[in-house]
Amino acid sequence: MAFLAAPLGAQEEQPASADSAPADAVQETAQEPVQAPQSSLPPARVIGPSAPTFGQMTSASSGTSPAPAVHEVLFSRDGRFIATRGRIAVRLWSAASAREVFRIVVGNDPVSDMAFSPNGELLATINAGVVHVWSTRDGRELILSYGLNRNVEDAVFSPDGRFLATASWSEIHLWSTANGKEVDVLRNYAGSDGFILDMEFSSDGRTLATACRDRWIRLWDMTPPRKIRETLRPPFGG
Repeated sequence: MAFLAAPLGAQEEQPASADSAPADAVQETAQEPVQAPQSSLPPARVIGPSAPTFGQMTSASSGTSPAPAVHEVLFSRDGRFIATRGRIAVRLWSAASAREVFRIVVGNDPVSDMAFSPNGELLATINAGVVHVWSTRDGRELILSYGLNRNVEDAVFSPDGRFLATASWSEIHLWSTANGKEVDVLRNYAGSDGFILDMEFSSDGRTLATACRDRWIRLWDMTPPRKIRETLRPPFGG
């Protein structure tokens, strides 16, 4: 599976148009351009700034209409951006100017999670179980073709930014952020009880911890061959 350039072509200050021509294929360092085939995913839109400032968007007292609900707020690690997640929209803001850079809408699909890459260049969102990856530079969409018929619950970047891990049921899929290819699939073979609810990399990227429905915490050694190194089970009641 590869990162694909979706037909967006939106710039920060220009709303996307339904008649816009497809954007050029994403250029990666020392990588061949990836061509964008026809996609059956819901149409994605990147919309130019609609709210002048972060304060006006989040404060109902700034206007006559209520402010949109904000379910999550996230800083990029370098402090350049703030991402806010509503029910179906993700807004990217400049932390320096407090102004909206662009707004992301994928059909009417609800947004359940989002994550910045360590360098702040990528923003991953989960819309109705499908992972989308966006460039924070110009709003271009990079789609992980994986996930269309699977339930992706979580997505997290490795500390060095080389990988994106996605959790689906009891599986972890590891993707290269350099070329979008799937690197590995990790399975815990615990069936439905092993459904992954959350995961996080250690600061050195050598371990991935997963919390599962069966109440076990699994620590994965991320040095090939990647496998479970240890399992932990907290006592009942916390």
